[in-house]
Amino acid sequence: MSDAKIRKRRYERVHAGATLSSRPCNGALRAAPDRTPAAGRGVRATAGRPRRCALRAPPARAHAAVRASAGALPGLHQLFGLTAHERNDIPVYADGVRVFEIREADGQKVGLFYADWFGRSTKRPGAWMNSIRVPNGLLGESPIVVNNQNITRPAAGERALISLDEAQTLFHEFGHGLHGLLSTAHYPSLSGTAVSRDFVEFPSQVYEHWITEPTVLQAHARNADGEAMPTEMLESLLKAQTFNQGFSTVQQLSSAILDMRLHQLTELPADFDAGEWEAAQLRELGVPEEIGMRHRLPHFSHIFDGGYSASYYAYTWAEAMDADGFDAFKEAGNVFDPELAAKLRREVYEVGNTRDPAESYKAFRGRMPTADALLRNRGLK
Repeated sequence: MSDAKIRKRRYERVHAGATLSSRPCNGALRAAPDRTPAAGRGVRATAGRPRRCALRAPPARAHAAVRASAGALPGLHQLFGLTAHERNDIPVYADGVRVFEIREADGQKVGLFYADWFGRSTKRPGAWMNSIRVPNGLLGESPIVVNNQNITRPAAGERALISLDEAQTLFHEFGHGLHGLLSTAHYPSLSGTAVSRDFVEFPSQVYEHWITEPTVLQAHARNADGEAMPTEMLESLLKAQTFNQGFSTVQQLSSAILDMRLHQLTELPADFDAGEWEAAQLRELGVPEEIGMRHRLPHFSHIFDGGYSASYYAYTWAEAMDADGFDAFKEAGNVFDPELAAKLRREVYEVGNTRDPAESYKAFRGRMPTADALLRNRGLK
């Protein structure tokens, strides 16, 4: 099948809501019939149903898409006083890639942003940010960054529509993009995202919070008739996202703790059995058998060849920071508070790795993060 036909079929399925679960949404979810480890797999399999059902409830399907356009560089002006200007005169490396020049309010150039949002047959799956050129104070070079995603390309003559999940991913990667664009570090090796593993996700994850703000959704979450997503629909979707978070939190933390303990071992006996060691550690921690770890040791590639050796905790730590950090805007009574946004830019996005990340966070927030906002966001408090 040609790429064009594949894109058209995917687009039709997403537009019609066919990618959502076909299981009926009426009726309550029933508990697993037993308490064996296998029952945990059933919990994982059903954990996404409430969220999918929230999208399927009439008229949710009509609003389950967000326009991907130049407006997908949200918050630039409201938060940081920046503007994005499309540069059609700059050559691109693939069809569908767009280039924007990011400028300060006074017109000064910040850098170039390449939006490579659509999937293609030669592109690997997933979403990521790359720095094509980092800011270089030594040579006076401005940054060039690219955001990559695999949004389904629309059929000819149709608008590009994306799900809320894809929109959150877009915001996330653009948060990384801003981290690369706004760096003022003099030395390239200290610029932008060249920070520690347990801090690099904070600038991207905190930026995700703005996608669910009503003012942003009013502008971007619209159906084919241009109508905005109703507030009650958004509230239902967000409430569904907290379903089963107790289960997920225990899974993630048990994996993080065992990662730490494994890397604290100074030597391994010749007859070391990873499965037995894992089971003993989980019993000591009091982890219910029905939950277990998010990643079992034999396939826990993150901590062996994925760059997360003794660092798997970074996911939860970054989430604690982003939840606590965004709470600062809520406390200010304005999620686009200009003074706070300027501090976020100055103390986090601009400094790169020129100082300890803890100092950067405290300079922005006035203190280190607590777990309160994280627990509230997960519906656990």
